[in-house]
Parts: sequence; structure tokens; C-alpha cells
Amino acid sequence: CLLKFPHLTNIQAHPLVKYGKLVIQDKASCMPPCVMLGAVKVVLSDKIAAYRKEHNLDKIEYVIDACAAPGNKTTQLAALGKDHGIKLMAIERDVERAA
Repeated sequence: CLLKFPHLTNIQAHPLVKYGKLVIQDKASCMPPCVMLGAVKVVLSDKIAAYRKEHNLDKIEYVIDACAAPGNKTTQLAALGKDHGIKLMAIERDVERAA
């Protein structure tokens, strides 16, 4: 679920965030999984749509999250991908971020 809050909302003070029931994620992190796994509609040109269909590029089998820490994108990919049967690999090279 994607929620948008009014400008200058102090979301960190919200009880759902304070008690770990709601995870805050930047748009730059949450949109790629939504686009990849069809949670948002993407309008493609006819040429690109035909190429994807011709080369069977609509089915995603494997996803590698190569910048996985702290794990929000990976969790979102797993949740959205469960009905698609994707195999998900998460990698984080920065030990500080992964800890």
C-alpha cells in the first residue's frame, strides 16, 4: 500500500511508525518494485510493447536487489512478487548498512 501525506507532515511522530507497524520508504525506493511487478500501470509505446511481447519480457522470474539494506525494497519485492512466483536475491556490499 502506498500512502501519500501532506507536505510537512511529521510522519515519524505517528503511532504506527513509532511502534513499527508502518515503514517509511522514499518514492525512489518504492516505485521500482511497483512498476516491475505491475502494481502500477505503465504506459508503453506500441513499439516497446511489441518488442516486450515478441521477446517474452513480460514475465519476471528472477529479481536481484543489489543495494538491499536496510531491506524495505526487498520486503516490498517479496510481498508483490509472491503471486508472480519470482525468485528474489538480496545483496548488500556495505557492511554498515547491512548491520
